[in-house]
Amino acid sequence: RSRGLLAAVRSDVRNVEAAEEAFYADYDRYGSASELEAARGMTGSPGTSITITASATGFTVEASNSAITSSITGCEVKVGSDAGPGLDGKITCP
Repeated sequence: RSRGLLAAVRSDVRNVEAAEEAFYADYDRYGSASELEAARGMTGSPGTSITITASATGFTVEASNSAITSSITGCEVKVGSDAGPGLDGKITCP
């Protein structure tokens, strides 16, 4: 069950990343979770908690699900200035 939940978390991160890029194309800035929900209808999977930290030059998306029983309970992606070398747009599940 945890594998399926983690796959849903990873998918949510990927979907939020795409929604952020579309939001940026429309508004020339990155959006908050509530702005993405209003503009793009973006919501996460049931039980998934999503945090978005946006700046003028990038964003970070962190998502997790407390029902996951393995040691890895979430994933993240960093884009733009928020990313380190080689991590821009790469989804990681530490």
